[in-house]
Amino acid sequence: MTTTTLDELRDAVLAWVQNISGREIVLANSGEGAIPREPYVEVFIELFENPTSQASAISEDGLVETVTANVRATITLNIYGDNPMQAASRLARSLFSAGRYLDLWQVCGLGNVENATDLTALQTGALKPRAQMKFNVYSVFSDEFISSFFEHVKIKVDGKESEDILGGDNPRQKAAVCLS
Repeated sequence: MTTTTLDELRDAVLAWVQNISGREIVLANSGEGAIPREPYVEVFIELFENPTSQASAISEDGLVETVTANVRATITLNIYGDNPMQAASRLARSLFSAGRYLDLWQVCGLGNVENATDLTALQTGALKPRAQMKFNVYSVFSDEFISSFFEHVKIKVDGKESEDILGGDNPRQKAAVCLS
């Protein structure tokens, strides 16, 4: 597993769901849009970041700071349409396939898989088939910040503006002052 970003984790999860389920994919909370025709899978990703796991490193030239953090993501899949429990079972079993080392496990590691739940309900006079499954994955997120960022952020420390505190043109000195 390598360091990753939320975008890379999301893309890997969506590709895996599409590949295994063969259903259309909807990313929850991604804006307005029409509900697709069944069958489809709605994917919801919730992040929990451990603030004590963050670390930062400055590049040799002092121009780039890299911040990494351990992140747990809870992924909820709402599966709609024909035989959703079978689709949920197939998705859950595929998490233990060696093939995941070629896609998902490149950017995350498996935490746990919860039992699938049949949430079929009566809606507008007909049964609407739906199943839900949840699982947790762990990733190391990494973001880079260019040290010029600190030159544009105005803060006050002990009544002095950040430019007075940072002084000088040495990017290493500026980054070191900001991080200390």
